[in-house]
Amino acid sequence: MIYDVFGNADRGRAKLPDKVAWMTTDLTRWANQYHIPWKPGWPENYPFRATTLKVSSSVVRRTCRAGFVSGVARSHVQLTSCYCSTYKVQRVLAATALDYPDRYPEAISALYHAFWAQKKGVQLPEVHYPIVVGMLGEERAKKVLQRSSSDEIKARLKQNTETAIANGCPGLPWIVATSVEGQKEKFWGFDHLGQVASFLGLERVAGPHL
Repeated sequence: MIYDVFGNADRGRAKLPDKVAWMTTDLTRWANQYHIPWKPGWPENYPFRATTLKVSSSVVRRTCRAGFVSGVARSHVQLTSCYCSTYKVQRVLAATALDYPDRYPEAISALYHAFWAQKKGVQLPEVHYPIVVGMLGEERAKKVLQRSSSDEIKARLKQNTETAIANGCPGLPWIVATSVEGQKEKFWGFDHLGQVASFLGLERVAGPHL
C-alpha cells in the first residue's frame, strides 16, 4: 500500500531495467550469504495479471483488376492486464494478527516463502487461502478470510499504512525499534538489521554489513 500511496507501485519498476538487474544481483548475494530461500524473477501474476483475451475478426473486401471481389479475413488479438494489488493478502495478515497473534509470524513466513521462493502469486485469494488453511486449519482460515473483508480490517490496514508514512516509511522492511531505555529509532532495509541489533543491544549475526 505504501508504494501505491506514493505512486511508486511495482508497475513502474520495469521502466528501470538497470535497477532491476542490479537488485537481482544484490538480492541473490544476500540470500546466498544468509541461506534465505529466494530465487530471481517475479511471482506469478505480479505486478500485472492478464485478465482479458479479446479476439475479433474482420473481412476486408478487395477488388482485383479482373473485376472479381475477394475477401481477406483479418484477426485482431488484444490482451489486457491489470495491476494486481496485494491489498487482500495484507488484510488476511491483519486479521490473523488480531485473531491468532501467536500464529502471525508463521503466517508472514509462509506467505513470504510462497511469494519470493516459490514465486506463487499470493496476492490472489485462490493462492493465499490454501496456504492459510495449511497453517491455521479450515475453520480458523474461514474465520480469518471472512474478517479480512470487514470494514474493521480495511480501516486497520489503512491506519497502519498512514502511520508508517507519517513516521517517514519509504518502503519495506521498515522497522521502528524501542530500546530498553525507551529510546526509539527507525530503520529501513534488510541490510540495516545489524544496526537494529546494535541499537537494541542484541547479538549480531556474523556476515557482511551485519
